[in-house]
Amino acid sequence: MSNHCPRCNANSESARIGALVSLKCAGCGAAYLLLPRVPEAPADWDERFVGLRCGNCHLVSRVAVEDDGPVYEALHFGLNQPVHVKVLAPDLAEDPQMAQRFIRQAQLAARIAHPLVPRVLDIGPTEDVPY
Repeated sequence: MSNHCPRCNANSESARIGALVSLKCAGCGAAYLLLPRVPEAPADWDERFVGLRCGNCHLVSRVAVEDDGPVYEALHFGLNQPVHVKVLAPDLAEDPQMAQRFIRQAQLAARIAHPLVPRVLDIGPTEDVPY
């Protein structure tokens, strides 16, 4: 499998680790992981959050759907940078235990500092649904 380094564009050597592919650049020596392609969301998925504000973010477009809800590309107003925002699926948000679990997961993820774990910037409700 041949891939190009995102740093220097040189060819990278790869090795498969389960569903992930580990790469090492032959040019600059950078090591990185190639994540599996995220399946496209069903066409009928609820897109009512596109265009809304979640805390300090303006949701621009849906980029993925995970088991517990959609992930949106957004613009963070304060940082003036693109970010991703995960919203709990509205049907799951009706269950108080699921909503609390979603918030707990975000709080725990915020404690982790690792290049493969997205950094959590904020949590809160939007339209009565946690993000």
